[in-house]
Amino acid sequence: MKPASGKILAAMMCILAVSGMAFPASAEETATGAVNDVKAKELLQTVAAFYGAVNTVTVESTLTIKDVGNPDETRQMTNTFSVSMRRPKQVAVAAKGDAINFTAVSDGEKLYVYNPKNNEYQVRPAPDSPASVLGGTVSGIARVGVMMMAEPLRSVPYAGLTDGITEQHYLGEEDLNGRSCHHARYIHEKVDWDMWVDAGEKPLISKITVDLTKVLGKTSGPPMKIDMAILYKDWVVNGEFSDNTFTFAVPEGAKLVDPNKPTPTGKALVGKEAPAFTLDLLGGGKLDLAEHKGKHVVILDFWASWCGPCRKAMPVYAKIAEEYKEKGVAFYAVNLAESAETARGFLEKVGVQCAVALDADGNVGKKYGAASIPMSVIIGKDGIVTNVHAGFSDALAAQLKQELDALLKGGEPSGAEALRAPSAPATAP
Repeated sequence: MKPASGKILAAMMCILAVSGMAFPASAEETATGAVNDVKAKELLQTVAAFYGAVNTVTVESTLTIKDVGNPDETRQMTNTFSVSMRRPKQVAVAAKGDAINFTAVSDGEKLYVYNPKNNEYQVRPAPDSPASVLGGTVSGIARVGVMMMAEPLRSVPYAGLTDGITEQHYLGEEDLNGRSCHHARYIHEKVDWDMWVDAGEKPLISKITVDLTKVLGKTSGPPMKIDMAILYKDWVVNGEFSDNTFTFAVPEGAKLVDPNKPTPTGKALVGKEAPAFTLDLLGGGKLDLAEHKGKHVVILDFWASWCGPCRKAMPVYAKIAEEYKEKGVAFYAVNLAESAETARGFLEKVGVQCAVALDADGNVGKKYGAASIPMSVIIGKDGIVTNVHAGFSDALAAQLKQELDALLKGGEPSGAEALRAPSAPATAP
């Protein structure tokens, strides 16, 4: 089994936007006609009542996401979360692992979020729910798991998820890590999950698995199969905390950044000099953007293997690039934060042959504002960005040809500030 590259299964980032899944704060009765196993329903109610009544919680949890869609390669992302919570609004979280690394502390008035990778921190108003601290710091498919993991921290646990349950089944008692647990399954309109609850004196949650089949079925491209599991251990309820548990200590040298500062987007580059960079190419060699100035029109397509719309866009870009290669157009598919092996496997799956530049740390993507992918940038021979496209549409090929023809003739490209996102582009890691 191979570990995930830094952003794997951020799977990935497009899925929440496509699914429209939400975790509302209030609940309604289960839909009329639902299959209700009384014991399963009572188990969920017991768990919700138990966690809703406690004042403090400490727990260690592990979120594991496996991409098992490729029989030849299983990739896995594992992250651990150390959580302390005191109602109504205090929480401290330390997340570490393959793709999610942060520290978040809410003292009840302010929320501090620290990113160790950049040694930066933000200060925001404290959210009303400790669960929102976790949900607001993780994006993409991992957010589904993190928010599910954080449900016991809500003032009314699992209230939002009961709206949309169509079936619930009690599956009996099972041994889990040497302890007897109740096992129940909940079928939901958006996502299904299984829950294992300690059969002892306290209904402590031991494990949750999430079935993403319904969500993944709404993405385009080759089928995806994702397994998600949440393991809990070392629950402490109504325990005491030290005075500094919910106090944020600024790490040495950490920079305070404005959380309200807009995220740069590719559109802001239109009419400006394209940022210079050099990247390794898949299969050997390097892409030095400066070498193309004065010689070629350059198309950069920012993509990742987990992005559904990228699977549609890539063949379009590759075909156009082949048609225009002899006309002075150079095309590079810039892979964001994945391994060479992953990028190569993706090209084989979609049947595309093209030059791939490996943006291993995602820094070039950040320079170009590739917050949503697929995103293409067209750069004129003078080095100025003329067009940016985000997302995929059936009109993409015609639009690209029109813009390239105008550039090559020396005229003004039409739609120079076109930003298209008809298919809900994926959020880049």
